[in-house]
Amino acid sequence: MARTPRPPFLDPDPERNLPRPGQDWPSLVEERAQRLRGAQARLAPNAEPLRWRHELAQALSSDPGHRRQFLADAVRLAGGAAGLALASTAPALRAATAPRIAIVGAGLAGLTAAYRIHRLTGWVPTVFDAAERVGGRVRTRRGLAGGHSSEAGAGAIDSRAQAVLALAREVGLWPMVDTWVRLPRGGYLYDFLGEFHQPAALERRVSEDGAAAYRLWKQGIGFLPQWDRSNALTRRLDEMTVAEFLPQHSRYPDDPVLMAYQRASMAPSYGGTIDQMSALVYLLQYADIWGRGAWNERWMIPGGMDTLTSTLQDRLPPGTVRLGMHLKAVKQRPDGTVRLSLDAGGHSTDLRFDKVVIALPPPVLNQIDLRQAGFDDRMMRMIRSQRLGGNSKLNFQFERNVWAAQGRSGDAISDTATGWSWQENFQARAPVNHICFNNLEYPGAPAHGQAPEAVRRDTLAAIDRLYPGASREVIARHCYLDHWPADPLAMGSYGYYSPGAFTDYGGYEQVAQGAVHFAGEHTAPYIDRGYMNGAVISGERAAREIAA
Repeated sequence: MARTPRPPFLDPDPERNLPRPGQDWPSLVEERAQRLRGAQARLAPNAEPLRWRHELAQALSSDPGHRRQFLADAVRLAGGAAGLALASTAPALRAATAPRIAIVGAGLAGLTAAYRIHRLTGWVPTVFDAAERVGGRVRTRRGLAGGHSSEAGAGAIDSRAQAVLALAREVGLWPMVDTWVRLPRGGYLYDFLGEFHQPAALERRVSEDGAAAYRLWKQGIGFLPQWDRSNALTRRLDEMTVAEFLPQHSRYPDDPVLMAYQRASMAPSYGGTIDQMSALVYLLQYADIWGRGAWNERWMIPGGMDTLTSTLQDRLPPGTVRLGMHLKAVKQRPDGTVRLSLDAGGHSTDLRFDKVVIALPPPVLNQIDLRQAGFDDRMMRMIRSQRLGGNSKLNFQFERNVWAAQGRSGDAISDTATGWSWQENFQARAPVNHICFNNLEYPGAPAHGQAPEAVRRDTLAAIDRLYPGASREVIARHCYLDHWPADPLAMGSYGYYSPGAFTDYGGYEQVAQGAVHFAGEHTAPYIDRGYMNGAVISGERAAREIAA
């Protein structure tokens, strides 16, 4: 799932990250790659390099020299037998020596890994998923009024999400849908403690606290804290919650509106409440140490976001993806192979593989028998304690754009049932979809489907508070609730770090354990966690590990 965007006011120059007039996408991706490589070299010199994203973007550019060089590199990586240009012939060439590869999880990360393994080497992995559909937390709901669709999970792609943009282009899903067509200029509504608050004063205080966070990071840290890189300050801050940190370090510790803003904005953004998350989550968010500034979340996949995952499935040989297969146990054998115990409709089977990629959320993996998996203590601590956010997403469709008629953009942050809310897409004038993203509990509600009457009533009352009269325009048959914590195959929205997690297992999620490798947004570099881009990055990394 995509996180909510950082408010644009936190970026001193929001336009710096958007395509310039006349600038094509490959050059934009290349420009961003150069900036991020520099940032990564400063912050996490031992982390996974960005070279793959950079070179893939070059390969997709209009420069044939870049393309030829990338294909040559791919051939070398695959042992001279397969590359992007040779993948159609590679299976026959390498079938006799192909390792047995399993990928558990047919979400975006798992399918990216399967697709890239096949393209690089010609090997055909077997992809298992307990669901009856591919995509995982990338899920599009179709059939809305006006022929529209809405996103139950991952909702948009940032202009700097190089990995997923390059992959979409590679598989022919181009050009992207620009959701900012007819983008209004209405700013945010801030609704806390029963009152609306002036943006200027609140935004100034948030920005001042962000500047203080940056100074603290620069003076006392200067790097990305993780399991193998920390100091006394990062360990102390990591043991604190955001709620404990703010009164000690905010310039306005007694401002209830500022605290209400942080409670209402950080939970949708990062998954956990400020009482649940490590203080380092706040520090890294508001210090903006990567120099990315505001996220724009501007682009969507043509046909809906899960068109990407279904397209990846279609690019694999028939029968590669096996749905309805529940992983029950993992055992690494003395001969170096891995035994997976799977169940399909009550029928169990044990299958042996040479290499395995597990692309499941940690809470789901924690339900599996790992007693003989051979994972080390740190990896097991991560699996046992890594949490996914308690986010729910409400998609409500309206006959007309009430907020625009009132001079509003549809963007709001509130401590009511709307949480962080926005208009999903500005392409159509009517009907329109409005998203409410919150961390409320909905006991008894189905994970996915029509919002129960009580939920619809309470949510519409909160929307009416923001935009009077909006409820009269709602299309009752198109009010949906996606309560991701109730989905047994997800058990939450996206990963966040609780106190102590950064310095215990932060960054360790991607470390292979014998013949078992890992993918998923929670295994991505920190800044890409929670996004489709992170899922793709992790799948590409796992594929390289398998192909090496």
